Amino acid sequence: MHARERPEFLNGSPPCTDFCKLLGLRFTKEEIAERQEATRKPYMQTCVEAYWRQLEQECHFLHEHPRDEDSWNLPEIKELERDRRAYKVTGPMCRWEMKAVDNNSFEGYVRKETSFLTSSKEVADMLSGKCANTLGHGVVHRHFHLVGGDRARMAAEYPVKMVAAVLIELCGGNWYWMEKCAQ
Repeated sequence: MHARERPEFLNGSPPCTDFCKLLGLRFTKEEIAERQEATRKPYMQTCVEAYWRQLEQECHFLHEHPRDEDSWNLPEIKELERDRRAYKVTGPMCRWEMKAVDNNSFEGYVRKETSFLTSSKEVADMLSGKCANTLGHGVVHRHFHLVGGDRARMAAEYPVKMVAAVLIELCGGNWYWMEKCAQ
């Protein structure tokens, strides 16, 4: 993002591939550190710089990553979390109907406990939550495990329901602005 640009909303979430705890199944700690050093720091520094610009310009950002990933421990993310204009919440992606399919063509919900860091209190409140299975009401659904093969890639795309909810919240439910954002 060029410094002169002023988007109303910025989503700069990093790809999970270089932060995923599942890397430990395929690579040594040293190999993981090398991979992350080459890609993580430049990407995260660029994202965080852009998030700070969003805050300075009184615009919004959304950063999303799995709850327990190492990226949440980076100093630049920790510093952003401490800012009073930033809100960090957690919620599972099954709430937003994220689904995956196993080798037997069975479709199930992806639990994927996710943390969100945003400059919008309203978006934070909306994204925060728990799986319906843990609340004891509603229809119980089956969770799909992402371990094995390239299954984790199935959780790389945001569910349409979540994207729509974020946009509706950011636009204050104003459909005129929703259509304008979608163009």
